[in-house]
Amino acid sequence: MELYLTPEDIWADFENSLAQLRVEAMAGNWLVAEWLDLFGAFDEDASAASFYMAAEQASDPMRTIGEELPRRFRQWVDSLTIGTADRPLNALFQNSKVLCFNYTEFVEMMYGVPEENVCYIHGSRKRRKGRPLEKLILGHLPGASEDAYAFDDDCRRGPKDPFKRRMVGLAQENAIRIISEWDEALTKDSRKIISEHQDFFDGLGSITTVATIGHSFAPVDQDYFAAVAAALPDPGAVRWCFGCHGLHDLERLEQMLVKIGLDRSNVYVCLTDSIRTDPLPAASAKPAAKVPEEKVRCVSEDGRWQMITCGTWLSIRDTKQKKDAYRILCSVPASKGFFAQNTGLLFVTIFGAEPGVLLFRRTDERWQFVNELYPHGHMYLLNRRLNHVYLTGSQIAFVYNNRVCTFSLDDGNPVSSRAVRNARFAHYEGLEVGQYFKR
Repeated sequence: MELYLTPEDIWADFENSLAQLRVEAMAGNWLVAEWLDLFGAFDEDASAASFYMAAEQASDPMRTIGEELPRRFRQWVDSLTIGTADRPLNALFQNSKVLCFNYTEFVEMMYGVPEENVCYIHGSRKRRKGRPLEKLILGHLPGASEDAYAFDDDCRRGPKDPFKRRMVGLAQENAIRIISEWDEALTKDSRKIISEHQDFFDGLGSITTVATIGHSFAPVDQDYFAAVAAALPDPGAVRWCFGCHGLHDLERLEQMLVKIGLDRSNVYVCLTDSIRTDPLPAASAKPAAKVPEEKVRCVSEDGRWQMITCGTWLSIRDTKQKKDAYRILCSVPASKGFFAQNTGLLFVTIFGAEPGVLLFRRTDERWQFVNELYPHGHMYLLNRRLNHVYLTGSQIAFVYNNRVCTFSLDDGNPVSSRAVRNARFAHYEGLEVGQYFKR
């Protein structure tokens, strides 16, 4: 997120930051051209799959954010606990209704507000027997990311060939379409959410005081305040109390008051900066979440190159220069690897839901991704029936019980897939390297 979102501090105004994308860092013409080249899409005999894979790889950071953010956000919300015995807001919660934005049941636990009086407008982390977990809604204002897609390509860095330029343009369109789809998934449609909780807003007719604590008044949430005002018979006759933390909250509050048209004579502001609570004595603390560690998976025979993984990142490190010569983000962590002796090739093995093999090549000290080895048909390359793997100067052969799949080392494409009776017992040329492709 810190690579592909523009704010220097994305956490200061988190949901708004989600709209400030660096689309050009994923779909710029020279980057898309690089992916097309890596997947061999410019070759005369290239398949359509190479073209679409390049576009998908270019947009992959946005897919990763779209998939990982909700999951990790849920993990964080589920980890929250009450850390104080103090109840500084007791007076606020007498015979009240609560519009709760923070996903937790703390107003019920700390202040005894009945569950039926709480509207968890963005979902609740509560686990209710016999009911699925609620989705926790997080996102930016619809349309807030539009400017991110209006970037200027550096034509000097793109390909000069007219055919390649047209292909890059089409691939860019595909990449941007995928990015926008994941961007849409990170959009919070507050008006739709309000309509889904209309019963709560319809029940606010007798409210005489509206108090807000712990809210930033960001534009993405201002529609909710407008909905509260619209639900009151006479918003100007209601006492509005807004708790602000710092100057930014005050600035956003001023903008919101204009938007929803509140009469300032009934608006009261208090600074919540001074509210303090004493933390509970330290108990047996939960272990901190583990930060992924770098792991050296394999080393070239001369010791010059290392294959290193760190979570889902894969690096090829130059021990002589003491820096990464190549770095790529995989969809799942790589498991094994080996540098083929004196060939300038690196094979990376990935186990998991869709096991596979990645092929990299070194040319003039420069590493590049060649291909993922895909077998014919619908079988996975790495499975329990794999018995042997033989490596020659031009090919690599995967030998199963009754089948042999051969791939070219030039481009990683399949050469043949033959059914061979008792294939595992036959004799084959080349170096046996099967230990690198088995769990």
